Amino acid sequence: MSTNADEPNLPEEEFEVVEIDGSAYLTPEERAWPAGEPTLPEEEFAVEEPIPALDLMIDLTPRSGAGRPGPDEAVRQLIEVVSELERLHGGAGMTVGSVDLGPGNAHVRAVPTELAGARERLGRVARLVSALAATPTVARVA
Repeated sequence: MSTNADEPNLPEEEFEVVEIDGSAYLTPEERAWPAGEPTLPEEEFAVEEPIPALDLMIDLTPRSGAGRPGPDEAVRQLIEVVSELERLHGGAGMTVGSVDLGPGNAHVRAVPTELAGARERLGRVARLVSALAATPTVARVA
């Protein structure tokens, strides 16, 4: 028994380490493996392009006399509009990748739901949004 007051009062136990030879249970294929030198199969990894995204900035500063939507509603409306523009160019719409709220604005990263041909579609959408927005260079493809 332990005499230290901080340690639990457990009985001392004796134990024996037993090694078991499991080679009798190996298959012929497992016996053929080199011991200690793992040989891993070569795997090819596809290097994929990064997922294209549309970086957008929304002005959230309150305007006099106009009821401005809150940040969540403003982001929802923005994604709705760019999704529709992306669908007009043959896509399947956009989803929110990320939202970073700042003082009076929000940076929104919109991600296409269909990746095939997305970079070209997003380039067209970015040009349209930038042309229609009050602030130049509002949208860019990331």
